[in-house]
Amino acid sequence: MHAEEKTIKHLILVRFFSFYDPAYPQDIFDADFLAENLTLARNNGLRSLANRTNKNFEILFILNARFAEDKKYEFIAATLKDICAELSLECRFMYMPKDVTDWRLKYKASELPSIIAQEMDNYDYVIQSRFDFDDFLYKDAIADMHSKVADCPGVMGYGYCRGYRYVQGELYPFFHFKGVGYHSILGSIIFKSSVAKNLPFLCIYTFPHDKAKLGIKRFVERNGLTFSEDMFQQNIADNAFVYYRHEFSHFILTKNAGDQTVKIKNQTPLTSDDITREQLEEIFGFRCELNSIK
Repeated sequence: MHAEEKTIKHLILVRFFSFYDPAYPQDIFDADFLAENLTLARNNGLRSLANRTNKNFEILFILNARFAEDKKYEFIAATLKDICAELSLECRFMYMPKDVTDWRLKYKASELPSIIAQEMDNYDYVIQSRFDFDDFLYKDAIADMHSKVADCPGVMGYGYCRGYRYVQGELYPFFHFKGVGYHSILGSIIFKSSVAKNLPFLCIYTFPHDKAKLGIKRFVERNGLTFSEDMFQQNIADNAFVYYRHEFSHFILTKNAGDQTVKIKNQTPLTSDDITREQLEEIFGFRCELNSIK
């Protein structure tokens, strides 16, 4: 039976300030800050997801528990729902439990395990992907991801290693994760439901995306399966994403010593000879300000 005859449920997990990090200096509960980031989500990640050649996916927004408790935050889910309706995107929402301190354990304690289990009862394959709301994805990514179900022996990691990095009006090439991981942008686990429904819950956020192979290997071996090389694949051929680095990104303000200049060292910005504005919009839905690309 060909892969296209199999039923696929693809959930794209999009976090919107789902947990509080004391190392992050911005007030994630400030309404103006949140509204500004909703605009970023619309113009970046959600517009890019709407640009797909394959529309067979659903966005699962993961929100902070506090957003469900205080009426002043009702605009968050309402705005995201309106944006998705405008862009013809299917979506639903879940809130992280507030009584679990370790953010990785929060997923196991959340609604996500029951959501995944229910989808495994209804579909031959369930794909769980991660995607940040400020990044961009190439238009064939969903189709490419779905073509990999035929290779999945039960559990398989799949993701992208090549793309672009956008920093303060400049675009740079990006290639990384030699052999063991992939970028966070649509980093995914493909589950064959007939196998995976008998395994414990596994979340795409359980292990670091840049060490995904090691995380999947550890998971399957702990659960009595033999790890094989076809349980992990990388796409290193396609320029698959635009990684959007800005002065308020979590990485910059928590991992980069708070340096808000976001400088790229030892790389020359790309120009129109490398890729044009028209190509960026057509491939990624990308419309951000550019300096070196006219």
